[in-house]
Amino acid sequence: MRGKIPVSLSLVLGSGILLAALAYAQAPPSWKQGQPANLADSTLAPIPQPPAPKAPAEIPVDKIKVPPGFKVSLWASNLNNARVMTWGEKGTLFVSSRTAGNVYAVLDRGGQREVKTIAKGLNLPNGLAFKDGTLYVAEIHRITRMVGIEDKLDAPPAMEVVYDTLPKDVPHGWKYLAFGPDGKLYFNIGAPCNICIPPDTHANISRVNPDGTGLEYVAHGVRNS
Repeated sequence: MRGKIPVSLSLVLGSGILLAALAYAQAPPSWKQGQPANLADSTLAPIPQPPAPKAPAEIPVDKIKVPPGFKVSLWASNLNNARVMTWGEKGTLFVSSRTAGNVYAVLDRGGQREVKTIAKGLNLPNGLAFKDGTLYVAEIHRITRMVGIEDKLDAPPAMEVVYDTLPKDVPHGWKYLAFGPDGKLYFNIGAPCNICIPPDTHANISRVNPDGTGLEYVAHGVRNS
């Protein structure tokens, strides 16, 4: 009858869905896929990141061992998931994050550091680069910039899009960003998996002009720089 599925077909479809669900449930986690057979019983596993940021008193700086003549001290705190640092031209330290989705600016106020959040809600904003008064930020799917940011930390300017047609794959999708001697912005596009043959759009080092033109693939076969 129209609108109804025969019982036999329903059983087949139901069985297929059940088998797929079981296969998914039994599949090893992504970090374990490709592990040699002799490590099948290994207890090695990723350790989840602890809640962050910790209060200064909870950071065990005194337990860090360094060679004679060196010392370790806490310079700044209250930066959630700090990842990459770059200096501005006026002494501002810019700090990116990944899972927090923020970009911070750290100012030295006579020996005391003040932390300002200058961008929120970004897509794994890992890579940072600074040139000619402009901060460049690399998210998974795009590169943006904040022009004249050091003079506007209390009212950050809008993030201008430099390039926004990058792959959106999360695995190895976070990016690093740097200016080359040719004045171009260099960044990585990681492989979208642990074990696969990635397309040419992935597993490479790319570059683009600071205005977003002239995208080029510089090197291939770079799984996750």
